[in-house]
Amino acid sequence: HSDFSQEPESHVIFLILVSGWCHQILLLKNFSSYSFPQHSMRLMITATSTLLQRRSSSSTFAFLKRGRRTIAARIVHRHCASPFLQFRTASAVATSSSSASAHPYQTEAPWLESTNSSSVPIYRNYINGEFVPSEATDYIPLTDPTTNNLIYNVPRSTNDEMLSAVSYASEAFHKWKDVPIQQRQRIMLQYQALIRDNMNDLATLITLEQGKTLVDARGDVFRGLEVVEAACGLGGSAMMGETLENLSNGLDTYSYRQPLGVCAGIAPFNFPAMIPLWMFPIACTAGNTFVMKPSEKDPGACMMLAQLASEAGLPDGVLNIIHGGKESVDFICDDTDIRAVSFVVS
Repeated sequence: HSDFSQEPESHVIFLILVSGWCHQILLLKNFSSYSFPQHSMRLMITATSTLLQRRSSSSTFAFLKRGRRTIAARIVHRHCASPFLQFRTASAVATSSSSASAHPYQTEAPWLESTNSSSVPIYRNYINGEFVPSEATDYIPLTDPTTNNLIYNVPRSTNDEMLSAVSYASEAFHKWKDVPIQQRQRIMLQYQALIRDNMNDLATLITLEQGKTLVDARGDVFRGLEVVEAACGLGGSAMMGETLENLSNGLDTYSYRQPLGVCAGIAPFNFPAMIPLWMFPIACTAGNTFVMKPSEKDPGACMMLAQLASEAGLPDGVLNIIHGGKESVDFICDDTDIRAVSFVVS
């Protein structure tokens, strides 16, 4: 093996081994002074294509010592291939500044707005089937967990914008509740197929914004996908009412299960795809409309899920997304037109 600390780059390399293979590589400069954000993993992953190319011609060994044991692993380029590496090469890390870091959807994502006054993209709200720029003047910074650099600004949606989201949801409810359950199920069938086809892109968004590994991020999406699959079968006994004949002389009883109206969801940062998918697919399939408030720390996956829902055929206004912090949560809890709220706390 070679002593990496003596090489000109003065890099410190740590290996995280999963099932006997090199799963992720951490490449850090000045490790002792590196600052980690609270919500990110302590050991973040940045693998460089230049490093791998330089060493691909010869066998490279690294050692991870724990107690008296030494684990040796051979680094081979093909075993380190990952979609994550496309966006975190050595040049990207070395040249990243406080303004913005490389991001696969930085210029293409419809939920991001670039302004002349700021080089940092700003998240848009999703209201009535459109990604709408916010009129907010106050923003929540979203930082890259691998570098702690500012990459996005998340707006604190104005009161008028939040009222607009609820208003469009209320308007859409009057038509959506009368759509036959079989048609709502078909939309969910198409939706689960789109989520499955775009799972890697969703996982990459989660990794870039939240910091978990790609394996964990795919699991995040998959657990939410299972709920969408369950929503596809919601038209059976789960939506049926009850009848009882001759409860008393000449008296029969019957009941129907009907949608409530506008519902809302408040999601935490730790599972940015799974927990929103716990909420709005079931509610919307049952005939409700929804206002979603994703975490301000990693809203990207939820925004992409909204785009996929629209592509699947979910009508405008059935799903709406607003951004913000405590003020958005207070609005959801206080608004009298919102009939039910789903949230996760710990």
